[in-house]
Amino acid sequence: MTATLSPASGTAGTAGSEPRPRPRLPRKRVLLGVLAALVVAGLATLLLLGTRTTGIPLDPDNPAPAGGQAMARVLDQQGVDVTPVRTRDALQGARIDASTTVVVTRGSLMTTAMWRALLRTAGGADRLVLVAPGNRALTALDAPLSRRSGTGFGGSTPAACDAPVARGLSVGGGDERYDPTSGADVAVCFRPGGGFGAGGDNGGYLAVLPRTADRPEVVLVGSTETIRNADVRDADNAAVGLRTLGHSPRLVWWSVSPSDVDLADAEEPVFPAWLAPVTVVLALAVLVLMLVRGRRLGRLVNEPLPVVVRANETTRSRGRLYRRAGDRDRASAVLRAGTRRRLTRYLGVPRGAGPAALIENAAATTGRDPRPLHDLLYGATPATEDAFVQLANQLSQLEKEVRHR
Repeated sequence: MTATLSPASGTAGTAGSEPRPRPRLPRKRVLLGVLAALVVAGLATLLLLGTRTTGIPLDPDNPAPAGGQAMARVLDQQGVDVTPVRTRDALQGARIDASTTVVVTRGSLMTTAMWRALLRTAGGADRLVLVAPGNRALTALDAPLSRRSGTGFGGSTPAACDAPVARGLSVGGGDERYDPTSGADVAVCFRPGGGFGAGGDNGGYLAVLPRTADRPEVVLVGSTETIRNADVRDADNAAVGLRTLGHSPRLVWWSVSPSDVDLADAEEPVFPAWLAPVTVVLALAVLVLMLVRGRRLGRLVNEPLPVVVRANETTRSRGRLYRRAGDRDRASAVLRAGTRRRLTRYLGVPRGAGPAALIENAAATTGRDPRPLHDLLYGATPATEDAFVQLANQLSQLEKEVRHR
């Protein structure tokens, strides 16, 4: 007779054999796999977010409220060839001639040496536009202006000047204000007035420096709202931006990169581009570590103690500590609490029944008067060591009487 296979058995040979359990993967390997998956997911998310937008303030490719994409697209629709550059090397390679306007954003990061190098690079341009450039730009330009930061004035500010870039327009405010020195050949527009700065009523949010032999016309725009996506539709901000940046057929838009800046000379804090993704990955790693270490992933395992200590030895040692400290309050409270707990179990008194139920059952069992029992179990702290020893003996005797009745 030959052995046969049946669907019920599932295997050849003896019937009723139990299937072997599948081996489990080591717990460490599972945790490492989860950690690796989280890190990969975080990096993928960062890469996807990084390809969506530059995230650089006032950048022509940034659609966020702090970006300048709206102004760049309008200029492109008006026939202006907008060329974004984000490094000094790219700026050096860009074509800059008499038909080119160069605009610099995030100029407050630049050093004085960088500004002077920019003036040499853009010396043959048609116009140089500096958006909130900071003090070092004025130093490199040797401009007859002083700079003050902060708005401080609300409402719409009219141009109140004859400069073509601003004539007849108004802005809602600014980030930098320029005060001309006495007798300076500079046009200042959008004056808030009211004794503004060192120049009094002559200080404003926009200044135009005329062309010289070694540099083009320079327009200092102290209001980033003129090109910022979130504010370009307010007041005449868009018109000011179009007149300022759309003066030439070509526009080279330099968004200063922190990687091009000497960190020791920067006016504002400069953080490397890799700081944000590295911080996110480290935060994810710390979160996974907290989850792994903060919960129990398996059953409790009983392990033998290295040393076995008898209960009576522990009790005597604790008693010596109480005696050395002279803490009769604590010692008497511990003795009484232990006696009450054991009496409750011996007498079958429900938990939470209260002192009255315990005293009543103990008095009924031992035949004692309830009042002395209450003083014994809930009374005052013994005043002397002899009284404390007497209390311990009385509590022990009470337990013996209850157990043997």
